[in-house]
Amino acid sequence: RSVGDSKTPVIFLALASVMNAGLDVLLVAVFRWGVVGAGVATVMAEGISALLCAWHIYRRIPLLHLTRRELKIDRRLLRETVSSGAITAMQQACQPIGKALIQSVMNAQGVSVIAAFNAVSRVDDFACIPEQSISSGMMTCIAQNRGAGEHARVGETLRRGMAIEAAYGVLIGAGEHERVGQTLRYGMRIEAVYGVLICLIVLAVKTPVMRLFAAQDSVRMVSMGVDYLALMAFFYILPGITNGIQGYFRGMGEMKTTLTATFIQISIRALVVAVLVPRIGLNGAAWACAVGWSAMLCYTFARYRRVRENE
Repeated sequence: RSVGDSKTPVIFLALASVMNAGLDVLLVAVFRWGVVGAGVATVMAEGISALLCAWHIYRRIPLLHLTRRELKIDRRLLRETVSSGAITAMQQACQPIGKALIQSVMNAQGVSVIAAFNAVSRVDDFACIPEQSISSGMMTCIAQNRGAGEHARVGETLRRGMAIEAAYGVLIGAGEHERVGQTLRYGMRIEAVYGVLICLIVLAVKTPVMRLFAAQDSVRMVSMGVDYLALMAFFYILPGITNGIQGYFRGMGEMKTTLTATFIQISIRALVVAVLVPRIGLNGAAWACAVGWSAMLCYTFARYRRVRENE
């Protein structure tokens, strides 16, 4: 993705998914390995996909080839990598911890609520993954142009001198800066259009989709899931907007902002779930998502305005 190839990763991801599904059937259904078989299937599929990615890089992308002289520690890059990686790890840990707390609330509501929540969670994941992919594309484009601008700034410094450069106060070149803004604007438009589109799709297919997850006598489970999706469909635009803004901050290297935003979102969501779900049922989880995303949006928008004012 960093070198502008977004097609190849999709191919390898699709291949890994197909292998994972096939190995699940083989190891779980045929060999009766149970949960261990599911784990082995995932590791094998991901491992094969990783090897194929490495082979593709070796054959097709000389820019990413490692040489012996590059196999040494660069302390500056190591510090940057560890710093960004640690923040990203903490951000990614926030979501599963929060979801575990939410699941504990759901587990106290009865079998039908648990089954309905697990089913609608799959729909939510499916609906939100493209929004995350759009955000990833925005992040890559913004980071590339930000990097190009910083490279231009080095040349400008050499030509004009440090005093002139300090007077200009330029972080990224004008052309690159404009492309960063264009990426954000166009990306947010795509997120908004997708949010409307997925809302209409979920509203149209909510009942047959819920029946896919239900047993023949699970009328209550289907009813709760349909009601949830009928409400949640209108909220899908919110994670699209928040993902888009997070893509901007990641591209600009503002990793602490994305960590704080994620912590705010999942904390408020878990709290609202604990308050609403015991009182109004599964729809409380949908309202909790909306409240959490709205709080996240308020924080990131305020932070975005501050970043723009300081440019």
